[in-house]
Amino acid sequence: MNPESKVLSPYLQSFLQGRFRCLLRWEELDALWATLLEQREAAWHAYDLEGPPPTATLDGPALREYTQMLTATLRGLLPHQAHLGIVYADDPAHPTFVKVYHPRRIGGCSTTNAVPVLPGWALSHLPPEDVHAHLAAQAPPAGRFSRLVGRLRG
Repeated sequence: MNPESKVLSPYLQSFLQGRFRCLLRWEELDALWATLLEQREAAWHAYDLEGPPPTATLDGPALREYTQMLTATLRGLLPHQAHLGIVYADDPAHPTFVKVYHPRRIGGCSTTNAVPVLPGWALSHLPPEDVHAHLAAQAPPAGRFSRLVGRLRG
């Protein structure tokens, strides 16, 4: 790994190594969205990690629609859950970065995979970067056994 690959951009630093507080109750999520919507001067980038990073920010009505969509999605996937526990904000009272994990893609507590479990969605003031590309570039090269199996398969 070359030395430059260890230097993270502010977005990746926050995304991968930032400190976040877990929102445990639906009421906390509602309060977080209200706080986001009150930040009229703030530009929010909404990144659905299933696609490429967005290039545009969301304004008030678009941000409201996006947060409503996320809430509806989560409530649809967790219809009988009294607790939330999959939404994280850097500072719920003054958020600048929010990560929302997909309930069906969060893995288990016994996961030993070196690849981090990624959120389904991220909202931030910082322009997003392609997290998947960054992680792929950081992946160690295949070991001897993997290369041997690859040659045997094909």
